[in-house]
Amino acid sequence: MRLLAHVLVGMAVVGAAAVARAEDEDLTPLPLQPLPLARPASRVVDTEPAPFPGACGAGPVPMLGERLPWGPGESLSWDVTLLGVRAGRVAARTDEPTRIDGVDVYPVRARARTDSFLKAFGDFDASMVTFVDPRTSTPVRMANHVVSHELFVDEPQVTREDAAFSPSTVGAGGPRGGRVRGVFDHKGRGRKVHKEARVSSRAEVVDLLAVLPWLRSRELVAGRRFCVELFHRRRLYRVEGVFGAVEVVQVPAGQRRGRRIDAAVQRAEGRKPRALEVWLSDDDERVPLLVRSPEGVGSIELRLAHHQRGRAASRPAAPPSP
Repeated sequence: MRLLAHVLVGMAVVGAAAVARAEDEDLTPLPLQPLPLARPASRVVDTEPAPFPGACGAGPVPMLGERLPWGPGESLSWDVTLLGVRAGRVAARTDEPTRIDGVDVYPVRARARTDSFLKAFGDFDASMVTFVDPRTSTPVRMANHVVSHELFVDEPQVTREDAAFSPSTVGAGGPRGGRVRGVFDHKGRGRKVHKEARVSSRAEVVDLLAVLPWLRSRELVAGRRFCVELFHRRRLYRVEGVFGAVEVVQVPAGQRRGRRIDAAVQRAEGRKPRALEVWLSDDDERVPLLVRSPEGVGSIELRLAHHQRGRAASRPAAPPSP
């Protein structure tokens, strides 16, 4: 499955259960697998040639002030449509702070589950958690678990991915460069796959879920370009874009003013990038109002249906460079 489908469906398509039920059932904790840490400052060797020999063209994007636009207790849900037809609902939640790999972090959880008529063509159930360092809004650890049932196939396909992240250097503007160590397991169609990855990047590195806290925590100045690399299924994908103007957006939660972001997702140099459009609310919370991806003859869209504000959280001082 292509990355774009994972970003818009695999990361976030959740069943139609109400957000209150999602708090109890849909977002249960996903335990971490034992994984050697990537954070110690030891040299990490890529398992394959770097997909992007050069660094990101855009420099680091400044972070906001001390107050974070997200915090513990925040919950969100989005309706998902495919070619204009409802396909499911996204649910996400920020939990109380904890400590992972010696770093104080906020767990951000999401669950994905198909619903509506699409269940007749196959079933999809995915959970993900990312542990976000509030000093940089980048991940420290990540885990996801996906179970999919294909039409006319009895055996489900099950995948599990774990990753540990380490920024290379950290300054006043945030992390610059990073290393990732990941483990990927897949079972289905009569076979098992176990693969490991060690990759490094000259850009800031996020995962599928942490890209949202990263965007929300940056200064959204019209015309400013940004570039990050996204770790997914043992590989890095480059995400480049530009912050645009404020537009009026109509979503199930109501009519809101949103800052437009136009981005392109690319797996490697020479490959055709995929377009992605995002609108974040034009206020101090930067809520993701709408995510849209042109796909073939139509679009996949995530539209905000519900937002419950979390408690205020502050960004600690940036850690010193290793």
